[in-house]
Amino acid sequence: MVLSQLTGSILTNINKNHKSYSPELELLLSKHGTPDLASILLKYDSLEDQLTLHFQSKHHLPAPKTCFTYLLLNSQVTQGLPKRQHVMDPCALFRTFLDAVFYVGKGTNARPYAHLHEAKVCLEKNLRPKNEKTRKILSLWNDNCGVICLSAFRNVSSEEALGRESAMISALRLDNLTNEIAGASTTRGGLKWGEKQRAQLGSSLLFRALRIHLSEGERPLLHTDV
Repeated sequence: MVLSQLTGSILTNINKNHKSYSPELELLLSKHGTPDLASILLKYDSLEDQLTLHFQSKHHLPAPKTCFTYLLLNSQVTQGLPKRQHVMDPCALFRTFLDAVFYVGKGTNARPYAHLHEAKVCLEKNLRPKNEKTRKILSLWNDNCGVICLSAFRNVSSEEALGRESAMISALRLDNLTNEIAGASTTRGGLKWGEKQRAQLGSSLLFRALRIHLSEGERPLLHTDV
């Protein structure tokens, strides 16, 4: 086999191990670690300002800013990503983080841990899990691996949190997640964005979520921790 064929075969096998995301997120991935990244992020980040200003406008009544969005990550995929970040290619680092995400949610207080509690009840009472998310958590625990709960973008209203949740799901694509629905569209709050704009915003938010994860460290939770 010639070198070009061998290289192509290797790349094909590598690509099979990764998920395929929205074009907007794939663009950000391809430019991660390059000089072009800043200009793309500048464009994507401006959408967050639009989102925030929209929900603070006179068209919306004042609402308690007690919500946040969160991600559930597979520790089998991350494998201590914060400790490995300095020896990884920037693009591979970001893609590994994205590949680990299996659920995107919005809530208050201890909402992310409610999913773990639901799974623990199934485990202790030998109940059949009701959804794919719970099956995923139980599968990880069965392999003696934990679930990483990453909270981000705190102190926003419920509607704005739903918009952020929807944006990240659009970027990641629903078929890569255990979410049952794509989340509330940004049009619910009167912000009439198309799929492309939602995915652009979601890509920016996921990039920032990666930075949060790398700075906070990794603490996978087993059923004994719930």
